[in-house]
Parts: sequence; structure tokens; C-alpha cells
Amino acid sequence: MDILSGKKFVVRGLCTLRRLRVRGAHAGAGLVTQKGKLASRLLLRARSVTPRVRELLSAWQRAMRSWFAPVVKRRFGFIAPMTVAIGCATASLIVFGPKADKSPENLWNLMRILLQITSLILGVNVIGVTINTNQFGQAAAIRKLIADINELAALFWPLSRAHPKLRLNIWSPVTREGHARRRLFIGYLVRATAIGNLVFRRANRNDFYVFRPWWDGVWYQTEKSRFANVEPQGKRVEVETIHHVALCAFSVLHYVSEMRAANCCLLSPTRRPISMGVRWFLDDLQKLQENLGVSLAKVPDSLSVADSSALINIALEAAHYLYQELREQSDNSNWQPHQITHFSCYFLECITWIGYLWCYIQLLREQRLHFHRGISVEAMSETTLSKMRMGVKEIRPKILQLSVAAKAEYGVASRFWLIRQAAKPGIGWAVGFLACAGLGWPLVLTTGSHAAMVTVFAIIYALGLTAFLESLLFASKLTWGQKTPEPLARIGSNPAD
Repeated sequence: MDILSGKKFVVRGLCTLRRLRVRGAHAGAGLVTQKGKLASRLLLRARSVTPRVRELLSAWQRAMRSWFAPVVKRRFGFIAPMTVAIGCATASLIVFGPKADKSPENLWNLMRILLQITSLILGVNVIGVTINTNQFGQAAAIRKLIADINELAALFWPLSRAHPKLRLNIWSPVTREGHARRRLFIGYLVRATAIGNLVFRRANRNDFYVFRPWWDGVWYQTEKSRFANVEPQGKRVEVETIHHVALCAFSVLHYVSEMRAANCCLLSPTRRPISMGVRWFLDDLQKLQENLGVSLAKVPDSLSVADSSALINIALEAAHYLYQELREQSDNSNWQPHQITHFSCYFLECITWIGYLWCYIQLLREQRLHFHRGISVEAMSETTLSKMRMGVKEIRPKILQLSVAAKAEYGVASRFWLIRQAAKPGIGWAVGFLACAGLGWPLVLTTGSHAAMVTVFAIIYALGLTAFLESLLFASKLTWGQKTPEPLARIGSNPAD
């Protein structure tokens, strides 16, 4: 009987566990269903948001990125709250400590000592302002750099006139018809050349490409990709070239986007007057990442034929924007040395990759004529070859030479700018303390009560200590030095590298 009872007990326990598991599965399914209904309702509500609300949200996000983020980074970073907290804590201990002497004579002596020290330390911050004004000694060198860039641009832009479908109408109004003709041509070229999606990275995160801006632009390693066995060989060469075209186009848009993010550009959609070509390009650049789901900070793993065509077309349109931006920068009289040299670095990098983009597109056309129509290079006339092969190679050494000069000028200008930025907090706090000590403290001594005098003294003393600490930090930065920021934000590398 005991054995039978034990077996019955075990069987009943197993049945109970089975029933509980079934009920739990039903409850989980019900919970998932409820979450799905809630998600559907939220999605419907999100879709019902008016376009005006979406525009306001987008404007708010842009304002936070362009105004609030730099202010928080430069004004309210880790150092400023720490110095304020130290100043307030020290002033509280001095004034309200257990052995604090709150007599007017002692408070006045403490204020006099802090005034003398802060006045002396303020002179250290004035050095930052003096150094910042000395940077305008670079004006002659920077103006010569801009003049040389304009001379180079006068030689560079006409190189696209050879082919009517790549021609830049930078000297005449840009029309939608010209854009449509170029888009159709590039779309046909990509569709006729590519074999499925363009692939830039293997599943194990190894890149198939290497950027070589000082040599031939980019090298796509076809033998390591899935196109290694494509036959005939002519088709394999075309596939390699179309990957070169897409990578050069991506580089152009990456550096244009980073140039605008660095706040060294003058043209914007809200600026008046602005050409329609620039407005269209900026709109297309803003919509590119939203529509394609592609980040310009890093080359994607793959791109479809349609996305590659859109990428190349927008990169070709960047030439008109760069022409207009250079003209605005050259005519601007309120330029800052670190901004205009930063723009010069990005501009030269952009036209370097635009030159590679033009050359690879023309090389791809030449390959298609040779492999598909049987037209050899020897059979082409000199006029046809002059249209097929752009003369970018002849002026490329001048571009690289100016790039080196622009980076050197930017290094000096950015170092002066960093010193000025580091001097601002100390000067601001010190001026605020001197103003309060010179105006507020005498009034409190003559008209205020003893309790008000102690409270105001604590506040002013905290300001003085904060100014003292900020001045010491600036002096330490001058002594130890600061690292100059990189002139260019390079395309993101492979995390596995």
C-alpha cells in the first residue's frame, strides 16, 4: 500500500505540473497578445501625428545638437561643476564652520586677500586673450592659402565639361532636367554593371577595400570577395570598378557631412540668398540617411543597386555645393582662422575624392565600350579619349600639396582657439567676482544687517574661489599643453581591426 500511495502521489504531482505549464503558456500568449495590441495602438497614434508636430520635433532635435550640446560640452562639462562645488563648499566651511570668525573685520580681511590673489591670477587668463589676438598674424598665410585654393578650383571644375552627362553647371542655374538626365545615366551605368548588391564587407567583418587617397583613391580586393569567380574577366573588372565608384561617392558625402557637422560652413537651407542647386543638394543629403538607412560615418556592409545609384548621384551633385561654399568663404570678411582653415582641409579632401569619382566613372565607361562593344582603346580617336579620360591626375599633386599646407595652418589656428576657449571660464568667473566684490560688498557693509552680510560674503567668496580654481586650471593647461584636434574625421574603421 505504501508503494502504491507513493506512485499515486508522484503521478498527481506530474499532472499538476503539466496543468500549471499549460496555463502559464496560455497566460504568456495572452500577455503577448495584449502587448501586440498596445504596440499597434501606439503605432497608430504615432502615424496620426501631424506633419507640423514632426517638423517641430525635428527642429528641436537639430537645435539640441547644434546649440545645447556644444554649450554643455564647453561650458558645463565636468570641470565647471567640480570647481563650483569646491568653491561653494570651501566658502561654506570658512564662513559657517564651527570655528569661523564672522566679525566684519575678519570678513573684510578675507575679502581683501582674495581680491588681491584673484586680480593677479586674472592676468594669467588675459594671456589667453593676448595669444588669441596674435593668431591674426596668420592672416597673410591663410589668405594666400584661400587664394591658392581658388586658383586650383578654377583648374579643377572645368575638368567635368568633357562629358555632357557629368558636366557641372556651376556657372549657370541648375535645373531639374539636368539632374534627371544625370540620374538616368548613372542609374543605367550601375544597373548594367553590378551583379546584385554591392558588397564591401565579409560576414566576419573583414573589409574588402582599402582607402588610398595619396595613390589611386581606393582598392577593392575582388579576389577576397564573392565576385572572385565571376566570368568573363572583363565583367569581373567592371564589378571591381563599380565598387570603386561607390566607395569614392561614399567618401565624398562622408567628408561633406563631417564638414557641415564641424560648423565651418556658411551655406545652410535657412540662409538667404541661396541657389536652388545648393538647396536641393542639402535636402537630398539630409534625406539620404533617412531614406537609405545608411550612416555616412562608416561604409555599410552592402548596398543595393538603387541605393548605390542614389549615393553616386548625390555625390556628383556635391561639386556644385562645394563651388558655392568656396565662393562664400572667399567673400566672407568675418572669418575665424580655425574655421576657415578647417573648411580648407575638408574642401581639399572633398575635391580629391570627387576627382577620383569622375575618373572611375569614365574608366567604367571605357571598360564597357571595350568589353561589350569590342572597341579597343587604340581604335578610339583622340577626341573621344579626351572626353573619356579626365585630366585630374595632372593637378592632383597640387591638391595634395595644398592639403598639407591647410592642415599645418589648421593645427596652429586650432591651438590658438583652444587657448582662447580655455581662458574664457577663468575670465568670466573672475570678472563676475570682481564686479560683485567691488559693488555688492560695500553696499552690504553699509546698508545690510550682520546676517545678510555673512550670507552675501559666502556667495561672493564662493565666486572668488571658483575664479581662482578656473585660473589655476588654465595655467596648468598652458603648462602641460593640449592635444590639437584632428583636422579630418576619417571614415569609421572596422571594429574588428
